[in-house]
Amino acid sequence: MAGLWVLSEKMQIFLKILLVLIIISFFTHSSFATSLSTYSYIDTIGPVIEESDLYNSNCVPGLYGCSESYHEETKTNNGHLQETKSLRFENNIDSSKILTYDSNRTGGTLMATESLSYTGSVNQSSPTGTSCTFGLDEREHGIMTEKIRAENSLMGVTSISYSSHGAVHSQGDENNKLEFSTHIGPNTASGEDYAKGTVETGFSYFNDDGVTIAQGKDTSMVSGLISFVDRVISGGQGRIRSTDSSSASGITLIDTSYQQESIVNVDTDDQITGWKTYQGELMATGGELNQTRNLNFAGGIETDWIFAYKTNETQGGTITAKEVVAAGGTTQSANMTGESCIFANNDGDEDNTGYAEAAGSMDMMGVSRIGVQTSSQVSETIGSAQITYKTSLIYPVQYDPAINQTICDINSDGSFEDLNNNGRLDLHDVILLFTGYESIRKSVNNTMYDYNMNGRFDLADLVYLFEKI
Repeated sequence: MAGLWVLSEKMQIFLKILLVLIIISFFTHSSFATSLSTYSYIDTIGPVIEESDLYNSNCVPGLYGCSESYHEETKTNNGHLQETKSLRFENNIDSSKILTYDSNRTGGTLMATESLSYTGSVNQSSPTGTSCTFGLDEREHGIMTEKIRAENSLMGVTSISYSSHGAVHSQGDENNKLEFSTHIGPNTASGEDYAKGTVETGFSYFNDDGVTIAQGKDTSMVSGLISFVDRVISGGQGRIRSTDSSSASGITLIDTSYQQESIVNVDTDDQITGWKTYQGELMATGGELNQTRNLNFAGGIETDWIFAYKTNETQGGTITAKEVVAAGGTTQSANMTGESCIFANNDGDEDNTGYAEAAGSMDMMGVSRIGVQTSSQVSETIGSAQITYKTSLIYPVQYDPAINQTICDINSDGSFEDLNNNGRLDLHDVILLFTGYESIRKSVNNTMYDYNMNGRFDLADLVYLFEKI
């Protein structure tokens, strides 16, 4: 029986799985391999060490270089582990994992990591024209390198139900090259009401085209007694999008940042430097939190952030949030002629030096119940850095089952995307869907929310609606 396995037998199974994945890796690198899939299942009590890797290179014809990889590792020193994992490859990597664990009061803990990454580079042409800061189509081009990575970590876990899905889309939408979704909840089979431990998720983006270096990240951490965590995040060249819904008695941290710096040498004497930055931080001590953030940095910076929080009536809790967006730039010129550039303050005089910056921010502390919507935009104009920043309170932000009577099918495709009935699909609709996920899933009307047309309402519909914004 599985519960009576000894460690040596498990290690034999682990080595067999590893051998299969090595063979898969060989065929993945072979020219005749177009698709593959592998499936594994574990159900055991006691110590476990399990690891999987899948790697693919040259994933997009025509690029200077391209690779994608998946890595997963699970370790326990005791307790009951059940894990089902599916890895598929057809042009790109697609992963699915379902895991439940309970220490069974043995003192055991679970540690697990899972990551999906994409790296691509392209040899760009060299068009002629005026070089301007942040000008993506009028500068000297070289090798552009792009790196995108999503990862999850489970630490010190004594009970959990975990599921994830990741996919690389190296061909198609440049803004959605990699997506990853995660669901955390209690292991109900063991009679637990909460998941117990620490869950960290992260998404990072890096791009260097020889003129502009851009890097961003979106991370979250939930720790303590966890009722649920749902997280969907995606991104690619020019965008990071994340949606979170969580309830925990411990601490929830969400941190999003983006930095971009451009240095353009017009000639040996003239140099233009511009920078843009965004930072959003949120910390909740207990309570229920829903948040959606859209960070678009293709050109300037455009952000939209909606979050709703309410304290736990029995355990209390508060939320603290901070958001800052800023930009600036300098130019040093020895008799620059022609078109002036962003932040240049240039009038053609010799040894002209100009500087400009602007910033907008929001800061709140110790709030027990609130709904907030913010938006920002960095406008790149000659001689100045202009920022538009708006903050407003929004109500209601909690899902109401009566919404089934007012939601709209705005494009007559049979599914109802407009949950707040304002005539368009926006971030508020997504956060309402997240807030009401469990209620909708159990509702007899849940097919109204079947956006991907697979015959049911599930986490994939959340991802689908999220990507349509």
